[in-house]
Amino acid sequence: MAELKKTMGFWMISAISFLSLINTGLFFGVAIGAGIAGESSILAWVALAAFSIYAAMCFAELTTMFPRAGGVYEFAKQAYGRFTSFLFGWIVWVSGNIATALFIVAAVNLITLEPLYIGGVTLGVAMLKILIAIGIIVAMNYIAYRGIEASARLMMLLSVFMLIVIAVIIWPGAFAVDPANLTGFTIQWGAILMAIFFLSETFYGWEAVSFMSEETENPEKVIPRALIATSVFVALIALLLSAITMGVLGTGMGEGATAPVLEMLEQLAVNPDILIIVNIGIIVAFLGNASGNIVSLPRLLLAMSRDKLFIEQFSDIHPEHQTPYKAIIFQTLIAIAIVLIASGAYQTLLEMLVPVSLVMYAGMFVLVPYFRITRPEQPRPYTTPLGKTVPWLFAAFFLGLLVYWAFASPSAVTQLRLLASFLFFSVPIYLILTYFYDPDQLINTMNLFSRLNLWLEDVLIPRRLRTDVIEFFKNGKDKHVLEFGSGVGTLTLHLAEHVGKKGKVYAVGLSDGDIRILRKRLGHLGHTHVEVIHDPHLINRVHPSVKTVDMIVSIGHLSYIQDVAKVLREMNSILPQRGHICFIEYLDLFYFLPNPKWLSDPDEVKRVFADAGFTVTVKVRQGLLWKYMYIYGIKESRNVPYI
Repeated sequence: MAELKKTMGFWMISAISFLSLINTGLFFGVAIGAGIAGESSILAWVALAAFSIYAAMCFAELTTMFPRAGGVYEFAKQAYGRFTSFLFGWIVWVSGNIATALFIVAAVNLITLEPLYIGGVTLGVAMLKILIAIGIIVAMNYIAYRGIEASARLMMLLSVFMLIVIAVIIWPGAFAVDPANLTGFTIQWGAILMAIFFLSETFYGWEAVSFMSEETENPEKVIPRALIATSVFVALIALLLSAITMGVLGTGMGEGATAPVLEMLEQLAVNPDILIIVNIGIIVAFLGNASGNIVSLPRLLLAMSRDKLFIEQFSDIHPEHQTPYKAIIFQTLIAIAIVLIASGAYQTLLEMLVPVSLVMYAGMFVLVPYFRITRPEQPRPYTTPLGKTVPWLFAAFFLGLLVYWAFASPSAVTQLRLLASFLFFSVPIYLILTYFYDPDQLINTMNLFSRLNLWLEDVLIPRRLRTDVIEFFKNGKDKHVLEFGSGVGTLTLHLAEHVGKKGKVYAVGLSDGDIRILRKRLGHLGHTHVEVIHDPHLINRVHPSVKTVDMIVSIGHLSYIQDVAKVLREMNSILPQRGHICFIEYLDLFYFLPNPKWLSDPDEVKRVFADAGFTVTVKVRQGLLWKYMYIYGIKESRNVPYI
């Protein structure tokens, strides 16, 4: 298994953490909070600042316990079941890409644009912003594709630039605060809770550095120090910016096109050139935050793919750039899709991000006390204060906040439906992966769908495929044939007719439900020369009762074999020299679910069969809902072409 290089130290990790925690709420949130809770929104800022620092401590403890590339997915994997940890990994990854889209859209919204006229076609401002956002996503993912060192250096430069911009904002505003704007308000707890819901995005990002553990030198020490230090620093910055902005503008600030901090500087008659620099600085901040996600999130897919809980190909590391490049390409496409779904609207993206993040963080907080109980012996280079009790309260508060929003916000139902669609998208991926790597689940599912397989047999195994197999075995009269994976007998019946009464077909099936249907069909036709074998261990062997055959055929079962080399060697042992084999596999189900990694490359397929003593030809044909890979050849140890 390829490993990522350890190239990151304290300052690089601090830069990633800083940029991950500098979120859009820092610059837009004051107006949103004031619009919801008025002057009392300052209490929401105070509460969230405290939450942020303690949350960083929780993530620091978990990261030092499990310093691996998967980050929060790794934590979930250690505590929850297979499906739950998959869902956690997926939720974290989706929320991260929503956040990336949010940051980039927020940055683009600060750019003044005019409609563009090209060859008689008018591109409106909204469309231009979407196109610019997509261009930025592609460009930043390309930088991540090229290597972690280049990305890390860029983020360090962005961090320094951001510090300068924040200082430029805070300094003039600190001397113009009107204390009356921050005192004498009436506490409205319901409004404060709703403000906390929307402002919580300001402090998200603690998990970002956990994905970098595998590439960090001495992560047990470096990550806690960097994460907690930057969280304290960002919390102080957030309190200062919110207090100063509200102290200068009061609650009557404009909520919409521009960031309140820019409105504050305009009111203070700051030099226009400085305003331009600050505006650029905020844009850079948002892009820097997006870059933190773009760099870290592919490491999550890498970890899940290594554990066979995501598409295996995403664990590939680029031989030159040492990056999980296939995961980066996939991430690029999903981030673009999210921007298009939300039509580039900041508020829509914000309401997509917050609910998902609240669920994820609640699930992470409870792991601190959970591991204290279940794994007291696990090394903890960093220990969270009051870690046995306070994280439970954090998790309960975050979930309570989510429930309050669901009942209080008119748009909650729409957003929850949209988020549910992202979760639904993950289910077929999980099921396919389960079929490939979990034999028990595969058998249970096959039993459940046996009757459906019979009804859909002409779709699943079209007549063209059956004709191709029979044509390949055109000299099969009176021969003995092993059908490796008989299913409900769609092909078995044709093989029985083809070999004739003097021949023999060994129809070996994995599913008890399929076998019952097959035996019933054969009984009606009187095919006594077909021996039906139920073998629940089919994915690991050739059944020992099958001693010798002239030909072997299989449709749709090669993907499920757990030890391909072993099974192919066993097939070789029961075939005569130049005995025939024919495998047909489904590729790229519904054009987005790939097969196991080794089946994705025809040259690799040829090598695997050659190592087992077969010479084969591999062809891929187009189907309606998927592709078909034909693998056919003979038992021949010499390297001779087979056509």
